[in-house]
Amino acid sequence: MKVAELLSDKSPLLIVKNEKQERQCEVNESQLRAEFSNLKEILATNLVTNRGLEEIRKSITYNISKLPHIGTELPKIWVEIRSAIEEDSRNYISREEYHQLCKKHNLTKREDMLYLSRFLHDLGVFLHFQDDSTLKHYVILKPEWATTAVYKVLDNETVRKSLGRFSQEELADIWNDSKYSNMQDELLQLMIRFKLCYEIPNRPGNYIAPQLLQIDQPGYNWDKSNNLILRYKYEFMPKGIITRFIVETHDLIEQQQLVEQQQLVWRSGVVLKENETRAEVIENYNQWEIKVRVSGNQKKLLLAVVNRELEKINKSFEGLQYQTLVPCNCEKCAGSEDPQTYPLEELRERLNARVYQIECRKNHFVRVDIHKLIEDVNLFSQREHWESNAQDIAVKQQSPKTRGQKLKELRNAIIGAYPNKIELEIMVSDELDENLDSISKGESTKEVVFKLIQWADSQGKLEELVKAACESNPGNQELQTISEELFPNLQK
Repeated sequence: MKVAELLSDKSPLLIVKNEKQERQCEVNESQLRAEFSNLKEILATNLVTNRGLEEIRKSITYNISKLPHIGTELPKIWVEIRSAIEEDSRNYISREEYHQLCKKHNLTKREDMLYLSRFLHDLGVFLHFQDDSTLKHYVILKPEWATTAVYKVLDNETVRKSLGRFSQEELADIWNDSKYSNMQDELLQLMIRFKLCYEIPNRPGNYIAPQLLQIDQPGYNWDKSNNLILRYKYEFMPKGIITRFIVETHDLIEQQQLVEQQQLVWRSGVVLKENETRAEVIENYNQWEIKVRVSGNQKKLLLAVVNRELEKINKSFEGLQYQTLVPCNCEKCAGSEDPQTYPLEELRERLNARVYQIECRKNHFVRVDIHKLIEDVNLFSQREHWESNAQDIAVKQQSPKTRGQKLKELRNAIIGAYPNKIELEIMVSDELDENLDSISKGESTKEVVFKLIQWADSQGKLEELVKAACESNPGNQELQTISEELFPNLQK
């Protein structure tokens, strides 16, 4: 019920008790109703005799009728197109075939076809990812066909024995059936989109499904001195948070020194490395907790990256309740593996009430500065009235950067600002009057951006590219910051 509450956006819930052999099952209805406001009814049945089954049908019908989109009038041609799609026996059709189907039923404007596609996608009638450069070319009529294809990979004995590692050649064997063979690139992209796998850095064509990684944490050395520590404590933790985090940060996963091409990642944790700074992120599902510790000379920056990615995942769950626990920095707690911690929200409340200190219970109630607590773990960006200064703070905390580091940050900023190739292509075409395909053809967005920056640098057009990217995306603070570092006199 917790999972349903997080994922279903307050959809009505029914509890149905199957009372075998007429053995009644009592539940604490008042307690459940107090905790779950969307619980509508608790009903009993016996599926041997079908006792109570008619009442269950009536309750389901009634609650469906009360859903907000039920009863909304739709254009007649929409209904006709939906019926034609549901009667189509094919697993998928091309986007052009979908357009032809729409035209056949007198829906002729492209924007109307795309609007209907989004509507039917949201209803679950079919899958059509219009914003994905690979998947947009096909409409998946049978979502269960795609689901089956994905599980053929995740359930494959060879993939499981390889602890989730597989190659494109192995995918060709797994998806050798004619109903999958022509859609292998699209099915792989679907897995990547849903964070079910990622491509191993520096090993093109090789992938990892993190939910199949080894369970045991591998052995590795760790410098425990002067670590930054952060904890996330959940009232209820949905499964999959650490898996999604691993996929999102796979570019930073540390390679084991003694094992060639082996990453420091396992099913419940990962070690990230940026320059000489390392971050260990471990999920303890039994405790509904994620622990982070960071060592090295740029701890605040890497901790900010970890926090940003975890916050993005946390916020994707509607109503997820959790605390970000900030460690104490008093003389006794600083560098300790078990410091006093404070909920970030409590620290914010104190600052809003103009209370600027808090006591450490582990050090004779010595008082510590709240501003310094938050600054030490680089969490200013979580306070709404400091958001405008967050990027400036991050820049000031950095040591002087080489030009290579700045170009790397520029690459990451452009990837973040233009996540798909189409948006990037429009910006390059409109602002630089260049054809993106002539610079980099048929590659991932990351590779395209890398080659685009190399090209612009070699042609003396890097400043022009940076200016164009900023003007096309004026609200992107990360782009603005790196542009000022590269070209202080850049005219915005």
